[in-house]
Amino acid sequence: MESRSCTHAPPIDVLNQIFELVIETCLVPRIVSIGTTTPHEKQKQAIALASISRAWRAAALQTPRLWNTISISLDWDTDMVKEYWAWTVRRVKGVPVSLLIYDICEESRVRLEDLNGSSMRFKEMRLHLKHPGDAVLFPESWRDYDIDTLRVDIYRQYSGRHGPHKSATPVELGHFVENVRRFELEGWDATPARIADISSTRLFQLHLFSIRDIDIAGVLRSFPCLESLYFAGCGFRPLSSVSVATETRTLDVRNNKDDEWLSKVKFPKLQRISYDDTYSTSLEEFLKAHSTIETIRLRVSSDVEFTRFLQLAAQITTLHIVLSGYVAWGGCIASQGAFPVLKRLGVSEWVNDIEPGQLGAVIKARCLPLHHPLSTATDSSRLLEEFCIEVGRTALCETVDVYQEATKRIVEIGPLRTKIYLSWPTEQE
Repeated sequence: MESRSCTHAPPIDVLNQIFELVIETCLVPRIVSIGTTTPHEKQKQAIALASISRAWRAAALQTPRLWNTISISLDWDTDMVKEYWAWTVRRVKGVPVSLLIYDICEESRVRLEDLNGSSMRFKEMRLHLKHPGDAVLFPESWRDYDIDTLRVDIYRQYSGRHGPHKSATPVELGHFVENVRRFELEGWDATPARIADISSTRLFQLHLFSIRDIDIAGVLRSFPCLESLYFAGCGFRPLSSVSVATETRTLDVRNNKDDEWLSKVKFPKLQRISYDDTYSTSLEEFLKAHSTIETIRLRVSSDVEFTRFLQLAAQITTLHIVLSGYVAWGGCIASQGAFPVLKRLGVSEWVNDIEPGQLGAVIKARCLPLHHPLSTATDSSRLLEEFCIEVGRTALCETVDVYQEATKRIVEIGPLRTKIYLSWPTEQE
């Protein structure tokens, strides 16, 4: 009677609720170190639940979402990997899977083609390659799999068991994107990529990190249905101009080698841009040519930059500025005629703290209701619908009297940063 196998099990509906709570609270696993065999938290919890009693084990094995996060190294024992893979395929039963496979290399003990995932649907697939040339190891049989997000990471080129890897072989995107809706490619070092002779109308989002020799014209021609483009730490080939029909509505540009291509590309349906590079004339020319843009996230470091931007932003309804130097942003936004249709504003400190005088100027001109004694607004149509700040500390903000009056909704966005949404009672309230 004392055996765990005889423990009275709760009703099946109660067990299902317990399992669902476990699933919702477990963090998505990530690689902590190359070659780790440590089980991720969700796997630990699933094994623990299945070990309580026979009834719990039976119920757990019939709950696909407990087992649909899979992490495998191709350097593990071949028989163990194949047995674990076959066991998992039986358990997930068509539930979308998150798959992580690392140690993909010519010398790996297991080959991707040895693992048949044709019966699975992939919510996310993440592959870690030893070097760019290993892209050819992605088997043709996997290219027909149903994949929402495919992320390919290229390890740093290093000497070791599988190295050294000094190959300049470009990553062929055509190996991966045939049946993918979102594709992410990240090189640890600047990695060449080849985007040519590809035609995919299924790819809607493309994110490239630390990739060089990007042919932006080739990207747009190869993926005419792209809705979102993200470039971070990338380098681009020179080009004259691009006139390609594209569905792109969101563009994110961060810390790239150059941005001259911006002034030569036209996105007729673009609505949102995030620009985290040094402010440039190429950006200004781009903004002038894209009156469809309504949302901008922009890093600024001087009054000159922000004043020049102000003259190009009459149509902006949502603005988020990242301060990388002292900028009189509050005075500019509060000034008469500035950002006439702006409704949502966010401000992040990056180098400097948010200066109290600038914060107070915006609050009084664009946040406080007209009846407030400190309001400097003359027209209710200029009042913001949403205002938030991202800060590491609030000591300086607390010195602003109207900030202290605000109702605050606080969202933690990291161990050292907080997003604070501010609001004040309206006249009706």
